[in-house]
Amino acid sequence: MKLIQSFFITLAGLMMSNFSTVMAETDPPIVVTGDWAPFTGQDLPNGGMMVEIVESALKAAKQLYKLEYLPWKRGYQYTIDTKVMAGFPWMRTEDRIALFKFSLPFYQANERFFVHKSFDRVYEKDEDLKGLTVCLPMGWAVEPMKRFIDKKILTLYQPHTDDACFKGIKTKRVDLYSINEVTGWHSIKKAKLDPNEFKVLKPVVRENKYYIVVSKTHPQGDQFLASFNKGINAIKEDGTYQKILDKHMKIIQGEQK
Repeated sequence: MKLIQSFFITLAGLMMSNFSTVMAETDPPIVVTGDWAPFTGQDLPNGGMMVEIVESALKAAKQLYKLEYLPWKRGYQYTIDTKVMAGFPWMRTEDRIALFKFSLPFYQANERFFVHKSFDRVYEKDEDLKGLTVCLPMGWAVEPMKRFIDKKILTLYQPHTDDACFKGIKTKRVDLYSINEVTGWHSIKKAKLDPNEFKVLKPVVRENKYYIVVSKTHPQGDQFLASFNKGINAIKEDGTYQKILDKHMKIIQGEQK
């Protein structure tokens, strides 16, 4: 009798183990992002422009997923460690190329220098900025500023937040801050600074393209990226992509007035 009971207990245990394995395998893959207003954020309309683009592309491809918001550093590490399927929005850098596979770019934003309104130096080439200080928040990609630093044109100042960069420009602790205009003006408003204290220099510092990334070691990474790429092409072709851009730009521009 004890042998029979032992057999059924063992059998039940195996069945529960197999059930748990099946459930784990059928759970939707987790895609992580963070808070980066006005592009991504839990409190933004539809999660922000980039979130709506990514979700629309995945839905168009009929790709199952679960979206989660995490602190940037944690989400980045979870993506490397394959604890999640993918992360966004990330730019392509030398360090990341060694770690990740990239989707097709799903958004591009031109990066320009924000300066104090009194800035009067003529800027047509990199060397025109020699001797100035540029702000770059800790943890942000250095690549956009690398050429200026390597040529010893600019001195780097690294606070913990982008708010500190704009406050540094206001107090003239720093001279320059390179960021895309949409995020820049939004950050100025968020920091409760007067936008009339700032202006943007015309030359484009860098064209930033943003991607979904998966770890090179994730066994389903290629399949997931293929689904996303199929979806992003589909929403561009049917006009959904442009409608998302137009809608969010109206929201953003309304916030800046």
